[in-house]
Amino acid sequence: MLDTAFSLIGAPVTWLELLAFVLALACVACNILEIHWGWPLAIASSLLYGWLFFASRLYGEAGLQLFFVATAAWGWWQWLFGTRAATAAPVVRAPGAPLAVASLSRAGLWRAIVAWALGWIALGAFLASATDSDVPFLDAFPSAGSLLGQVLL
Repeated sequence: MLDTAFSLIGAPVTWLELLAFVLALACVACNILEIHWGWPLAIASSLLYGWLFFASRLYGEAGLQLFFVATAAWGWWQWLFGTRAATAAPVVRAPGAPLAVASLSRAGLWRAIVAWALGWIALGAFLASATDSDVPFLDAFPSAGSLLGQVLL
């Protein structure tokens, strides 16, 4: 799976990366269409990306994939059986009816930006001191943003 499938702009693309990408695209399509099958696709894609990132010594991104697997399992359960935290009332909808998606407030957006910045610094410092990563803070930036994005999702 780690063999090169083809090169794109001079960079090798492995079969593992190609499969993970196709599953991630299918996940995004399901999310856009508000189809709950996006969650198991996210789990499969995240497991494959975790393998790829670990093999590439991008440990922050690899660890992030485990978080994605756990939150995707929780998200799938919430999508099917969840309740709204404010009311603790079940999210009742007819089979096949679209899920009501909520928006982030302006204050929530600022809290999210601050959380991303603090997460970037903390994760970058951890990766710099605890791993042999060549690019700990560059690895930590998308990792922190991805953690935040997954929580918001």
